[in-house]
Amino acid sequence: MEFNDNTEIESEYVSSMDDYLDFLFPKLTANERIAVFLKQKHRPKTVFFESKDDLKLGLNNVLRSCDSYLTLSTCVAVDGKFSKASENMYKRYVLGFDFDKKDFNGKCNTIYDFTEYFKATTGLFIHFVVDSGNGYHIYVGIEETTDIARVTDITRRYAALSGADLANISQAQSLRLPNTINYKDPAKPMAVNIVAGYINDDRFRRYSLDYLESHLRKLEKIAGIRRPSKKKNIRKKFKGMYPCISNIMSNGVPKGERNKCLGRLVNYFRDIARVDPETALEAIIEWNKSCSNLCSEGEKKTDKEIISDFTRYWENRKYNLLGCVSESNSISEILIKYCDKANCPKHKPKTALDNNKFFVLDKRYATGKCLNSLKGYAYVVLKVLLESTATYKVSELVAITGFSEQTIRRTLKSLLDLKLINKKLLEGISIYKGKNFASPKEKQYITLPNKIFDMLMNKDIGEQELVLYIAIRRNAYSGRKCTQAELGKLLGLTERSISRITKQMVANGLIIVELRKTGEFIKKGSKTIEKVFNYYHFPLEYEDEGSTTI
Repeated sequence: MEFNDNTEIESEYVSSMDDYLDFLFPKLTANERIAVFLKQKHRPKTVFFESKDDLKLGLNNVLRSCDSYLTLSTCVAVDGKFSKASENMYKRYVLGFDFDKKDFNGKCNTIYDFTEYFKATTGLFIHFVVDSGNGYHIYVGIEETTDIARVTDITRRYAALSGADLANISQAQSLRLPNTINYKDPAKPMAVNIVAGYINDDRFRRYSLDYLESHLRKLEKIAGIRRPSKKKNIRKKFKGMYPCISNIMSNGVPKGERNKCLGRLVNYFRDIARVDPETALEAIIEWNKSCSNLCSEGEKKTDKEIISDFTRYWENRKYNLLGCVSESNSISEILIKYCDKANCPKHKPKTALDNNKFFVLDKRYATGKCLNSLKGYAYVVLKVLLESTATYKVSELVAITGFSEQTIRRTLKSLLDLKLINKKLLEGISIYKGKNFASPKEKQYITLPNKIFDMLMNKDIGEQELVLYIAIRRNAYSGRKCTQAELGKLLGLTERSISRITKQMVANGLIIVELRKTGEFIKKGSKTIEKVFNYYHFPLEYEDEGSTTI
């Protein structure tokens, strides 16, 4: 196409801009707005336009004077206020993908390279392409939807297949507005222009979300990408977390609190929950999305920035941001907003035991031989037999525990082999009864919460978790060591297995592991580090039921 003068260029441009805006926002009701974030140097802000015509007028005024980003969803007011929070996002008509040339290391440079690569990896028809200055924005039309979360998930999955920027994708996703300037490098400002539009092509159509998801499943299967199962709510995934940690994780925090809260979360996951860094980072990235909803566009942290901060906190133990609200705690001013002493195991008063909530286990059932030989189900059956003087048939034990007949018979055999129960025949039917040991002397028993047996019967925990819990309680009562090596030797497991089971117990709220310093120092390579030991808290042992659901 040839242009003879500026008037014709402007005329042709306005036509393509009209097509672009009509494509992104085919309909705009009276309560909907178009949001544009202005990344001004001294006062970044978001402007909400009532119509596409108002937006085009804005292009001739302030929008070209700074980096300008157009939100791909329409916005509506919540509680009478417009904002760029995810809850304000209303309707969506496009998927948007941000490709940066530097991410492709010279493999893709031209518009042809990027569009061909996108079509090859996604199989989707491209409706618009915008030159962003440092790369290209590719738009794919979809049928009108208000399910913004679903659109975000679909966009992320196609971006993962095609190599588009994942950090840019959110429910409030924005891309550079065409006919503005990219000031990323102030010394070399670059125009942001529409370079291709195919809406008048015979093949033009908007995709349904159902089709896009169906097509995705085929592409992901070919690529060997396995879709994760539905994620647990973060509070359920880490059931034993302190209320302050839970409150910080659930809702996010604003900009001024973000760095110190991040440090506290990292300390918690590393030193208390004892999870691996990959699991912790996944939770932190999810948390950062909640924080971003409380920030303006310019205040948000990208995944790359969060990963960098996370690594710094995780690897450097000089950042100690745990502890409770106190005069000596440097983050008390922030922490007090999220503290909930009433439901915190660190503050729960320990009252007299209620025998209806606790089971007293004779240590003769928790010897090294017993713990090494018995499984968790055996202790559930043993509890039933010891709590009553009655005798039980296999069918009755099946009804009480919910275990299969095969499991009950196998479990009874293991208890008989260790001579922990009695068996006799009554009219040709085997019946079982607990041994009539003399009452244990002081400090020759272990108290266990009834709830932990219920959790195993409900399959909320595994057999190994119950057995390890009993082993830790036994050693704690006897003043013996509870190191991974000692517990592994007791149960016939490797230290790695003990570590894995301990993490599961922490996640399920059975224990809280606190690292305590010993005052002894050892050399580890070129570093001198202070030795620490595990100090165990038992939330289920506290009298108040509320403390078990933190």
